[in-house]
Amino acid sequence: MLVEAALVLPFLFMLISALVDFGLGLNDSQSVRQGAMDGARQIAVGNIGSFSCTPSSVSGTWSQSTNVICLVKNRTNISAQSNVRVAIAWQTSGTCNSGGTASGAAPCTKKGDPIAICVQYPLRSYSGFWNFIPSGSVVKTQVVERLEKDMTTVPTAVPVQEAAPSGSNWSWCTAPTP
Repeated sequence: MLVEAALVLPFLFMLISALVDFGLGLNDSQSVRQGAMDGARQIAVGNIGSFSCTPSSVSGTWSQSTNVICLVKNRTNISAQSNVRVAIAWQTSGTCNSGGTASGAAPCTKKGDPIAICVQYPLRSYSGFWNFIPSGSVVKTQVVERLEKDMTTVPTAVPVQEAAPSGSNWSWCTAPTP
């Protein structure tokens, strides 16, 4: 009886730890997607709010970039938020004057223009037993929403993005042409 247990228990442990790691990895993937969806929706309706976190090397400037990045990180509900990386991409449909109409020199987005929120999160093994499998793997998601109102404050550099996780980039994160 002990011999059989000694032969079966290591395989049973491996199976259980693999199931736990797979399940938690799937949960992280869903959390990343949900955070991106929530962030895109809040930008689309113009209800960004105020959030605080420490973004990682943000390129591009926009008065709301930190709030949007922190909103997305907060909504992912992942405890290691410093590993969640966010990019915001859109195409401007023209220029706006100070009143938000389609003339003047400042870039502007109009109601109906697409905006993309992209999120990356490196996979990891929670049990530590399967560290070699997710090595270098990154969960990536992109959510595109159409703006429901005009925006007059847009980034001066598009896209606004955090530094991508090691071994990854943002080349896949683009907004469709309006």
